[in-house]
Amino acid sequence: RLDDVVVFSPLTGSNLRQVVRLQLADVLRRLEELDVAMHITDSAVDHVLQEAHDPQMGARPLKRYLERHLVSRLSTLILTDELTAGSAVAVDWAAKRGDWDFRITPGQKAEDEDE
Repeated sequence: RLDDVVVFSPLTGSNLRQVVRLQLADVLRRLEELDVAMHITDSAVDHVLQEAHDPQMGARPLKRYLERHLVSRLSTLILTDELTAGSAVAVDWAAKRGDWDFRITPGQKAEDEDE
């Protein structure tokens, strides 16, 4: 039996960008536990939307896309010790290469170990 009908308006680009940023907040928290900072560019967020947004499904596929394509790459960088405690990573989408661009800035801890 139906009690109510709820009509949803389609999400706008601005709404979807906010959803991606909210999903990324969880990733940021996990990285902060490892003492790693992350910044993601607007073009990278737009790429996520272009690849993962489905008007029929709304924002639901975004989290899955982020886990498969971004979090897995960040995890690899951590496991290979390219992204270490105290460092920061800037994430961008390199359209010409068709791949993620991770610019890592070593942290103070990494620099101290080199000396």
